[in-house]
Amino acid sequence: MAQVTSRPRRLAVGVAAMTSRPSSGLAFGRNSRSNTCRIVVRPPPMPTMPQRSSFPLRHNDWIPLGLRRMEERRLQRVRALSTMAASVDDDATTSPQLPFDPKSFDPTDETIPPLSPSQFYTDGQIPMPKALSPSAILEFQKCPQSYLFQYLLGLRQGTNEALARGTFCHTALENVFDLIPEERTLDNLHNLFRKAWSDERLSGDYRGLFEDDKEETATRNLDAEVRWGKSALALLDNYYQLEDPRSVPVPNPLAREIWVSSELLSDRGDAFLVRGIVDRVDLINGPNLRIVDYKTGKCPDFKYSPATNDRIAHESFFQLKIYALLVREMMRKQQADEEGNGGVNGGGEGGSPRRKSSGLPMNLRARIPVRNLRLIYLTSKDGGPAKYLDCDLGATEEARNAELDRIQEDIGRVWSSIQSLVQTNDPRAFVHCDRAFCWCHKVRPRFIPKTVWQRERPGGDG
Repeated sequence: MAQVTSRPRRLAVGVAAMTSRPSSGLAFGRNSRSNTCRIVVRPPPMPTMPQRSSFPLRHNDWIPLGLRRMEERRLQRVRALSTMAASVDDDATTSPQLPFDPKSFDPTDETIPPLSPSQFYTDGQIPMPKALSPSAILEFQKCPQSYLFQYLLGLRQGTNEALARGTFCHTALENVFDLIPEERTLDNLHNLFRKAWSDERLSGDYRGLFEDDKEETATRNLDAEVRWGKSALALLDNYYQLEDPRSVPVPNPLAREIWVSSELLSDRGDAFLVRGIVDRVDLINGPNLRIVDYKTGKCPDFKYSPATNDRIAHESFFQLKIYALLVREMMRKQQADEEGNGGVNGGGEGGSPRRKSSGLPMNLRARIPVRNLRLIYLTSKDGGPAKYLDCDLGATEEARNAELDRIQEDIGRVWSSIQSLVQTNDPRAFVHCDRAFCWCHKVRPRFIPKTVWQRERPGGDG
């Protein structure tokens, strides 16, 4: 089994302040020629731009011509995504025995009676997941019990301010590229966020975020909502200074918010489905592809020992490496399908058969390899500027395949572990973690003692 910390890393760190002027480089750590971290520091920040629109947005007078066309394309994407399962990993079924909807589960609700895991599945067997996503894989690796609660029993964490901020920042960053370059101004980026939030702020998923209580007569805390909105706009300010979307070269982005999926094999030879949504794909020199992911959390620090920095880099890019693996497998399937059809790239009923065969968007079908992964963090330590981290998968096809094959082995072991635990049909086999903030510690007290795993304490009864 390969050790994570022994793998070579090609990691570059880009730091942007409030300008897009040429940067100066400063190397740190080990020898700068030996595949180590490199930080690029930009000049001091310039003053931020004033806010010229109200929050929340209450009118659409600001919408330029490009956005009217954008809205139709957005609705088309929403309709396309709605055909996919809302949760690709959750195979739990809601039993009539449950006194509440698992999707709206609140672990602080004292009116919910003590729970038993068997209430969540009707056939007496813990369900196997239909598919895995990168977030599900990461959750299982960190805390099997949290994975059990969220992905097998369906007790997902509800929306909070941080998750909502990330969701609507992502929406704005996706939609800004529907505009022609000269319309991709900071004001329009802000207003895309305002519009998306204004459309959803009173919906079921977000209505309670800024209400003082859960009753029908609850009053809305507009001051808290405005503070939250301004914090999100500040993140978009940071992004705009790191990457001016007006200067992103054509044809980029090649794709945005695309589903990628593939069947993989576990270490036991079992096939299982992995899928997820990629924020953005760009074309870079080579030609090669770059997978881009936006993060509203803080950029990690690389100030530790080489081994620790290696581990942080691996964990940070693990999700994007899964996406790169899925794109590679989809391209291989496309190639196999074309060879099976005698190299013909056409035919089929009512549309493109290439879409049906591999699932890749048309502009990603040239089998250009994924070489670079980029994480764009919209903030850094102490509310600092946006930063990006780049990971080079390898200069040669052999090096890239070797790295992605290791990721596939890691995922296969995760699937086999999940399969083994599910086959025990014992919820107590899913152990919890020691992270104080983990969902497992909030949900576990709601279950009847001894029905889920609980670490025994010295001198206590567990």
